[in-house]
Amino acid sequence: MKGPRIFSLAALVAAIFFLACACVSCESGSSNTDPGEVLPPTGDMDLVGSWAGYFVSGADDVIDSDAVYDDFLEFDDNDIFSIGVITQEREARFIGDTSLFVCPEGSLSVNYTLPNTTIFGGVLDHYTWNTQGPDPYTADVESISIYGEAFLSIYFLNGVHWYTGVPEDERDFWQFQFFNYTTTGISADIGKLEGQWEISDAFWRDNTLAFTITPNDDGESAVITGSDTEENTFQGTIIEIHYDDDVHGTDLYDVSLTLNGIFDLEGLATYVSSYDTHGVQTESSLAIGVSDGDRMVTGLAAPVVPEQ
Repeated sequence: MKGPRIFSLAALVAAIFFLACACVSCESGSSNTDPGEVLPPTGDMDLVGSWAGYFVSGADDVIDSDAVYDDFLEFDDNDIFSIGVITQEREARFIGDTSLFVCPEGSLSVNYTLPNTTIFGGVLDHYTWNTQGPDPYTADVESISIYGEAFLSIYFLNGVHWYTGVPEDERDFWQFQFFNYTTTGISADIGKLEGQWEISDAFWRDNTLAFTITPNDDGESAVITGSDTEENTFQGTIIEIHYDDDVHGTDLYDVSLTLNGIFDLEGLATYVSSYDTHGVQTESSLAIGVSDGDRMVTGLAAPVVPEQ
């Protein structure tokens, strides 16, 4: 593994100090927290939008402060590709095929006071599949901390993450890097999501989750219905997110899903038409990530092409 840009010791100390002031997230108790103020519009430095990138992972990817690296990572099979979503309400979700990183509404700390730089951080719940759990779509949840920056513009987010519960003198730090996918003139449009979608290897290997999005008459929301190979059922809604001061163009959606008529999951989605830069490649997909503290549905859903 090559390429992590090294943060200085001073930067890491600053990260720890910054995060000491951040809200400690726990989705199961987030209803008791103050959601805080909506992030103000900040022109070119506004973090609201979507990104594509990687969380570095694996034993070979620990940052070595004595080494010299290039500015950009060269990603390997251990690293976690995700589509990132950040809202004005200070909620962040990084959506992968088998992982979901969740910073509940009001929990992402963002500092816009420095010239030409936006600093952000928080404590995220990292969900990974637990296929031995008693219920479908159960997940193991670990707490990780992140600290990052956007320098000069939000085109590129760069930072580090670590396991929150590990004592400070025993921590390993890993890099994350994300490239902006927000496009001026693009906004949420429920109409383009109409139709059938599939998430492959959902929870179990070879388990396909298929769902249909049917727009409502209001033109801003839709019904989601679906099922998977294991006969689990899903029903819910997806709603466009719009901001009056949207300076970039955001293609974001609120999502609510009920699993098997029992478990209520909440989250976000974003539409990705295509992406190809610095090794980050995707095709047309709907990144969707919902959770409830113990379960998740996550993945990059592909549109189902009608048979000719």
